[in-house]
Order: sequence, then structure tokens, then C-alpha cells
Amino acid sequence: MARWTPGSDINVTAGPRSLADPDAVRASSPLAPDVGLSARGSSLWRDGVRRLRRNRLAMAGGAVIVLLVLIAIFADVLAPLPYTKTNFGRLNEAPSHAYPLGTDQLGRDLLSRMIYGARVSMLVGLGAQLIIVAIGVPIGALSGYVGGRTDLALTRFIDVMYAFPRLLFVILVMSMLGAGLTNIFIAIGLTGWVGIARQTRAQVLS
Repeated sequence: MARWTPGSDINVTAGPRSLADPDAVRASSPLAPDVGLSARGSSLWRDGVRRLRRNRLAMAGGAVIVLLVLIAIFADVLAPLPYTKTNFGRLNEAPSHAYPLGTDQLGRDLLSRMIYGARVSMLVGLGAQLIIVAIGVPIGALSGYVGGRTDLALTRFIDVMYAFPRLLFVILVMSMLGAGLTNIFIAIGLTGWVGIARQTRAQVLS
């Protein structure tokens, strides 16, 4: 027995089995959703990974980052010489077999110092970003969520910090705290949270 619905071009044939089994009627319709396709629906992470794999430049950049991280981790193994070892008999030497990148004014191997420098750079970048996120995200979220005078005050404070010269502020903080790797984290973190605070506020408001 054929049933026709006005305004539709779908013909659904309802036989003895389809009357007893509604799933058979839904499966016979051309507009029925593809259960297998929906089950294979990709999440945001899978979609991001798929897009990343299609972008060759992004994959190349990721490979470089992974390489730098590995160099920083295994600096003790990869460096040919200790980065503090001096050789006053070979000052400011040009690249050679013994010193592939030459030496500095104290006779230290530049290649070894660059390899160990990757470790310091990674630590500074990671530590500073943790401080930036810890400061910027709460301020931006509070400003966007509470609103009113709180939002106005925090927004003006963010604008003032954004207008302040960042390099000058870093120098000021370092002069107050003194030299040291931890103080570098703090100095960069205290000056770099403005951008992420604005982005977080915009996301909360939207």
C-alpha cells in the first residue's frame, strides 16, 4: 500500500513488515539521516588535526618546534662541549672542525651555547605564558561576566596597561626584582597579559 504526503515527493511503501517495524519505514525514506555518518562525526579536536595535516606550512612549523624541544631536552647529550668552558688560546675563532660555529670573546664554543640556549628560551616562553594566562584570563572573564562599573574599571585598567611601553615596563620590573630567570618570567608575564584579557572578555560577552 503506497502513501503519498501532499507537498512531498517521498513515496513510503508500508508493507506488512514496515507496519510492524517503524525503523524500516524510516530507513526506506531518502531523507532518513545516515546513522553511520553521524556516528563517525568528528569532534573539534579531530577536525583541528585534519586541518593541520592539510596545511603543509603548519606541519613544517610543528616539526621545527618539536626539533627545538628535543634539542632543549637533550642538550647535555647533543652539546659537544660544556657551554661554560673557556679556551683563551682560541678567542673569537672562525668556524672550524673543532668549533663548527666558532668561539666567542672568551673562547667558548658557540654551538654548545646555542644548544643550551634553546633550553633557556623554552623555559622562558613556557613560564611567561603560564603567568600571562593566570593573570589575563581571570581579569578578562571577571570584566565580561560582571559588567557594569567593574567592567568599566577593569577595561580602563587594561587600556592603561596596553598604552604603557612594554619594553620600558619590563626594564622597570627587572630593575626592581633584579636579575634571574624567575624574574624574567615575572617581568614578561606582568606586561603580556593585556591581549589575552581582551580576548577573554570578548568571548565572555559574546
